[in-house]
Amino acid sequence: SHPDMTSLDYKQCRAEIEGSRRQLETIVGSPVDTFAYPFGLYGAETVRAVQDAGMRAAVTTGSGLWDRWQLTRAMVSNGDPYAIVALKMLDGYAPLLRTPPLRAARAMSLSARRVLRER
Repeated sequence: SHPDMTSLDYKQCRAEIEGSRRQLETIVGSPVDTFAYPFGLYGAETVRAVQDAGMRAAVTTGSGLWDRWQLTRAMVSNGDPYAIVALKMLDGYAPLLRTPPLRAARAMSLSARRVLRER
């Protein structure tokens, strides 16, 4: 169901993880032993639930660690230029997007797209 895992308690996290695992195993016909934190959001309770559910590792987005329960993953699309892929792989993309000039450019882009959709 892709919830914000930080809003769930341990028991709810565990139910979400195990339920998702069962559904995925049915779909793919293979064991599932890794977990991706929805939206990259997680907390101590979530990490403990992932471990207790018997997962081998878990991944987050942008701000993970080199710890098997908080591995960083980068979303790369086929339209990303090489320079963007390199920035994402080196954990430089997200911080760059948070700089004032790029935040302003993104806000203008979102606003322009909204106006165009309304036409």
